[in-house]
Amino acid sequence: MFVFLPFEVAKYNYLTLKQTETWGIVVRKTHRLATNTTVTGADLKNETLLLPKRGIVRNELKTWLKALPTSTNILGTSNLLGNVTTLARQSGVCLICVKGAFEMFDTSELVFILFALLRHSKHILAWRKNIELSLAAQEFIEFVKNNKL
Repeated sequence: MFVFLPFEVAKYNYLTLKQTETWGIVVRKTHRLATNTTVTGADLKNETLLLPKRGIVRNELKTWLKALPTSTNILGTSNLLGNVTTLARQSGVCLICVKGAFEMFDTSELVFILFALLRHSKHILAWRKNIELSLAAQEFIEFVKNNKL
């Protein structure tokens, strides 16, 4: 599976990939923050947020932003940005995500705003330890290793 760090790797073998992702928020173009070039935790204090699903990522975000809003400002979590971009288009919700995920969808009514302190995450290719992989999976992993992707 392809995931971005942080990731709990204890049960997995993995390769770190060259691809990096930049973190920020997605809001509709009419949102009060839409004209900002960057945002901070303080900017998000009174905003309704949709956070990434993985707890380890949410903990990292709390460290980065210093002051995430209280749980009363957190609408929920999601791991599929495509399923929640409609919320951002039709409401004042701020989606916290990586830029690459945002760019995969119709962005005509939305804007991505970087965190003021730039935050990047690396991607990894992970597979379960002690599991026999199919020949195709083994060859794919070798392809990734040999091509230094």
